[in-house]
Amino acid sequence: VRDSKDVVFSHESYEAQRAQYAEVAGAVDLPEGGASENAAIELVDDKGNVVQTTASTKSGQYRFQNVDAGRYKVRVKKQGFKAVEQKLDAVAGAEAAAPAVAPARE
Repeated sequence: VRDSKDVVFSHESYEAQRAQYAEVAGAVDLPEGGASENAAIELVDDKGNVVQTTASTKSGQYRFQNVDAGRYKVRVKKQGFKAVEQKLDAVAGAEAAAPAVAPARE
């Protein structure tokens, strides 16, 4: 099994990117210990636009890199569960830890 992810392209060094942009990280925690991999995760700006997407790992973890500072929602979608959103603030040069998301069964 191979994990892969797309990131926003930048000419800056990794250190410069970390100083200029925020990162958003979190986890999907399904009820009853269900498989949390491959949940669709969207980072949504304050205007309702999806700015980045990713999928959760086998352990339910996810991360968005090179995020502009601002207010966002993390939206989690998983087949068989209701979509859920969590609000957060992203600050340049820091990692915003999104609360663990536990979608309810449909």
